[in-house]
Amino acid sequence: MGKLYKEEFKSVDELILKLQKHRHWRKIDKEIARDIFNQLYKNSKYIPEIAELEIDDMERIREFLIVSEEYGLVKNNFTKLAQSEVDLGLLSMFAVTLERLGASISKGYPYRHLSDDKLKSLMGMAELSYQSSILCDKYLLPSYYGVIFCSCVFLDLDRAITWKAQFNNAVKSLNSIDDSLLNYYQHSIKQDKGSINEINIMIDEKINRLKAQLK
Repeated sequence: MGKLYKEEFKSVDELILKLQKHRHWRKIDKEIARDIFNQLYKNSKYIPEIAELEIDDMERIREFLIVSEEYGLVKNNFTKLAQSEVDLGLLSMFAVTLERLGASISKGYPYRHLSDDKLKSLMGMAELSYQSSILCDKYLLPSYYGVIFCSCVFLDLDRAITWKAQFNNAVKSLNSIDDSLLNYYQHSIKQDKGSINEINIMIDEKINRLKAQLK
């Protein structure tokens, strides 16, 4: 069977039916998969511009599928994580995997040996990785810096500022939520105030540098 993201689906129920026909996705228990994609659909409101663009309601999930399938995360990571007996928060583990992928793709920027088109395509996938990470867990704060880094690569100041606001909202929400409602990863991030402050500084530096560049 081909890539799941290339198929037509207009709801989570339709997606789950198609998922059962795919070699790697079907290794994930059907009800676990349903929980995963229902949560991703719910989380899509955390991704800026979804309303303004008037895109398909399932588009953010499709973007998650694109980066997950193109980079082998389903086969090599997600199926194993879904079967793990250690409960650290499944979607948070997905989020960490996607954030690491985004970091791996973007760490070599500006990839001087690549043409402009190939560079844009590569950094576009890095941006999708970070964005899909946030789709899985809005409290994975390093991914916000990743999206903003990519926005600055594309000289998109408005998008960078929008994501900065999303980062601030996520930090505020994380600090206000009861610790008992957080999983292992989320709790670790909340407790590491130094890293949160460092990410905030890095974001501001990136945005200020882009502002100066665009003057």
